[in-house]
Amino acid sequence: MLTWKLITLTLPLKFTWKISRGSTNLKKNYLVEVTDGLDFAYGEIAGITSQEAANSIVENEFNSLDLSKVQSLEDLDQFKISSPVRFGLESALIHLESAQTNLSVADFFGLRNLSTIPTSFSLPILPLSEIEEFVLKNKVTKFPACKIKV
Repeated sequence: MLTWKLITLTLPLKFTWKISRGSTNLKKNYLVEVTDGLDFAYGEIAGITSQEAANSIVENEFNSLDLSKVQSLEDLDQFKISSPVRFGLESALIHLESAQTNLSVADFFGLRNLSTIPTSFSLPILPLSEIEEFVLKNKVTKFPACKIKV
C-alpha cells in the first residue's frame, strides 16, 4: 500500500511579483510525497493563484481524497480533481515507478536524457521606465526569451 503526504512550500521571492490580479512577495507551492515503504518520490503542485493558496484550495482538495485505493495512474481516474493536483499525484506516481525500476524518468519513458533545458524569464508588471534597470539588475539577458506582462 502506498502512503501519501502533502508538503507545503512557502517560497520567498527575490522581487515583488506583479500581475493584473495583484502582487506578492511569496509563492506557495506543494510537494506530493508518495512512498511504498522503501522508495520515496515527489510530484509538484504549482501554478495556483495567490487567492487559491490563501483559501487552501489544494490542501482541502488533497485532504478530501481517499488515496488508499491509488496504486497506479489509472486509479486517479476515479477522482474529479483539479489539473494542478492531478499533475502532482501523477508526477509522484511516475517518479515512484521510476525509482522502483532503478530508471530515470526519461529512461522509464524511453526518452533521451537532457543535460540542459533552455527556459524563459517572466518580468512582472513594471512601469516602462523601470524595465531596463530591472533587466540589468536581475541579469535577464542570460535567458533566451522573456515574457513581459502588459
